[in-house]
Amino acid sequence: MGKRFSIRQRNRGKEVITLRALWLALPRSVAWAALAACLTVLAGIGLLALSGWFITATAIAGASVATAMAFDVFSPSAGIRLLALGRTVSRYGERLWSHEAILSALAALRERLFRAWATPRGAWALRLEPSRLLFRLTGDLDALESVVLRFALPALAALPACLLAGVLLGALTPAIGLSSVVVLIICSATVLLRLLRVSALTAARRARRMERLRAATIDLISGQTALVMTGQQKAQTQGILSEESKMAALDRRLNRADTAAAAAFTMLGGTLLAATVGLAAHRVAEGRVTAPVGVLCILAVVGVMEPFAPLRRGALEAGRALLGARRLSGLLHDDLGQAAAQKSPACEQLGDDVVLHMEHVSAAYPGSLRSVVSDISLSVRRGERVALIGASGAGKSSLLALAMRELVPTHGEVRACRASLLTQNIDLFLDSVRNNLLLADPRADDARLWAVLEAADLAADIAATADGLDTRLGEGGLGLSGGQAKRLAIARMLLQQCALWLLDEPTESLDDDTADRVLQTLLREGGDRGWLMATHLYREAVLADRLLRIADGRLVEAASRGTPDYLRMINELRGGSGQVHSVRPEYVLASEKLPWN
Repeated sequence: MGKRFSIRQRNRGKEVITLRALWLALPRSVAWAALAACLTVLAGIGLLALSGWFITATAIAGASVATAMAFDVFSPSAGIRLLALGRTVSRYGERLWSHEAILSALAALRERLFRAWATPRGAWALRLEPSRLLFRLTGDLDALESVVLRFALPALAALPACLLAGVLLGALTPAIGLSSVVVLIICSATVLLRLLRVSALTAARRARRMERLRAATIDLISGQTALVMTGQQKAQTQGILSEESKMAALDRRLNRADTAAAAAFTMLGGTLLAATVGLAAHRVAEGRVTAPVGVLCILAVVGVMEPFAPLRRGALEAGRALLGARRLSGLLHDDLGQAAAQKSPACEQLGDDVVLHMEHVSAAYPGSLRSVVSDISLSVRRGERVALIGASGAGKSSLLALAMRELVPTHGEVRACRASLLTQNIDLFLDSVRNNLLLADPRADDARLWAVLEAADLAADIAATADGLDTRLGEGGLGLSGGQAKRLAIARMLLQQCALWLLDEPTESLDDDTADRVLQTLLREGGDRGWLMATHLYREAVLADRLLRIADGRLVEAASRGTPDYLRMINELRGGSGQVHSVRPEYVLASEKLPWN
């Protein structure tokens, strides 16, 4: 019991972090939305009550000519029109301000999430589980809107509605008015808390099932070829159907809870209405109040139940919202300036033209106890090219992640200039060429964009299209060849003007001619930048001044250009044969065409 209570306390602390961030992100328009929500409910109650009073009073006044002539029909009818128009305007304002407020707040929280993912640990988590974290940006964050739209605002509107109904019922007797307010608040709070308790766990389970169902469906669609070839398509489909049936069971449970809460509110409203009708009839019969006033009180009770319907919906969705708040708390807890604090230091802090320095560095992936890098020390100077070689899984990409500050060392120190990373998989987006480039430098003008495209040997290809920089690319750069996509990524890298380049097998899967063009571009534009390149290809490693062999996360061998060890190590790579000059090659690249082979 004590352990369960401790877990609940920790979860509540996590939820408070997110809800506090949501509250701080809400603009001032949320206050206008709250005011408009209150006015809408009050106008609705007033409209029902005044209409009932007016109709009843008019019928009674029409019983004789004298009372009909003396009865003022204009003031009540004007009041009814005012309340009707006011309710329409306030409802529109409430919708406008509340949605503007919550959308602005969610946009601000999304920015904070992106900032959190710009930290080393966040970026690595994003790389390992992109679909799960994408769900944080969509499903989990969007679930928070119910906290404001379906819970906070209706709750704020319900309180003055109960008070107004109590004041109107006070026309029968003050004690009835006061007791009605107390009964409404206590009974509605009891029903909502019960619904919240019943639905919280179910809604959270449903959200997890939905996430698994979505991931399994994406796996089925994107990997259907592999599933068919391995005979796993039927099993994957059965897994999806199983998840769907479990979700349907959770939906039925939520529907039963919602139906029970709706029935409870109906009983509450019906009981209060029946009591009001009986008391009003008694007071009218005694002559203590007039018939129009009795009808006014009865219809006020009918109108007071209006804000409890969205409150019931909010309580039903609270479990989903609280789960989202719990999941987001770790990222939102990071200070807004944390990403900036994690940026690489200025190069002058390293001294002696060093752009990267690692000293006795060890690292492990988050959540793993096994080190992927162990006690590695290395430096890269400005203008120096260093190639990391070794078998797949040896730790080459992990070293690049350390240099990029995407992986946090468990021991040792990493200091690096601001770096650009060129990976095997190019991240291009469903957007124009211009906007894909502006990701690297949003302030770059067209002249600068054409300059980097020219430097990347891609300007002629883009200029040949009908729309130039405004040419739309498909998802993942669809519309460009593999070499063009790689050169566009290089152009984007040139916009960053970083002193350190981190290259992860930059020409893997490219044919020789395309690889030549890519490597020519890197050599031509590399200038005095330092390179740290992970490779297992001869044509890439031959450009390096130093070779470092990595095995099981450790640096096991190193050699510089011009030494026998360098020649031996480089010729062990794929495509390696022949001799290598002691002078670094600059512009002739393809291994079959190298003049010294």
